[in-house]
Amino acid sequence: MPVSAGRSPSTSPPALLRSDSPETLAVLPSAESAAPPPTPAAGSATVGDARRAPPQPAWRGDLAREALRLQAVVHAHADLATAADALAGELAHSLRAERVSIGLQDRGATRLLAASGELERVQIGTRQRALEHAMDEAIDQAAIVRYPTEAGDPPRIGALHAQYSRLVQSRLTTLPLIDGERVIGAITVEHPLEPAPDPSPMRDAADLIAPLGPLLALRRLAEARGLARWRLIRARR
Repeated sequence: MPVSAGRSPSTSPPALLRSDSPETLAVLPSAESAAPPPTPAAGSATVGDARRAPPQPAWRGDLAREALRLQAVVHAHADLATAADALAGELAHSLRAERVSIGLQDRGATRLLAASGELERVQIGTRQRALEHAMDEAIDQAAIVRYPTEAGDPPRIGALHAQYSRLVQSRLTTLPLIDGERVIGAITVEHPLEPAPDPSPMRDAADLIAPLGPLLALRRLAEARGLARWRLIRARR
């Protein structure tokens, strides 16, 4: 992008923020520049020509910082189950959720790995199975599934979400966990049915959890290899 005429070489560089288009960078003036911008030369682009950047994430701080913090939570624990428990709790706090549950695919079916809050509420009988089936529903579609649906939502199959929602009396959003081209699991976020929750914390939820799929897949693979080595060593004794 051409630079406006009259900019001094000592001026602080402009801050770069992503615009609505993934291939476009919007150029915004630095915070240090308080004076009106110089008159541009004929034919040159101006800051006003750039598209507006999207609003800041709903939580305190920025999206990248929050995503890195959640990845650090996973790295801080030695085993996958403990890391997933801690991650579910931190996600519930970030998304202001009643509960967050994490499930991973195991031989074609989802198995509940961790849940924040009252874990026993979903770990027994029909409630756990209903939650895992709801996760399967989102995984099979490789798409975010919400129940009840919201205005503007694309059409989704949500019968299993409706069943689980009735059991726990919660508003549900299930987001697939993706590793490369594979859907390896899902995260289900629960909010109270009434009153309707503030939608802003969920606005960037998909971007927030996007790095977690590859990370959880890597941790699971490392544990599986470690277990295989242990079994091999034990068999040789």
